[in-house]
Amino acid sequence: MKAESPNELNRENENIEADDYEAEQNLLGFFQLLLKVDMRVNPNLYKKKGIKEQKKGTEK
Repeated sequence: MKAESPNELNRENENIEADDYEAEQNLLGFFQLLLKVDMRVNPNLYKKKGIKEQKKGTEK
């Protein structure tokens, strides 16, 4: 096994960090897209309720 120089280790670490950042951004973008699709398919779930409607829902 070859000993790696500090510069090679540093470059490898930077590549891993860049890959992690890209993966995180891809995941966030995917969930943002899912939310947009769900908001389009089920707009009634995302409408803001008025104060009277909120009180109705909590009363039994």
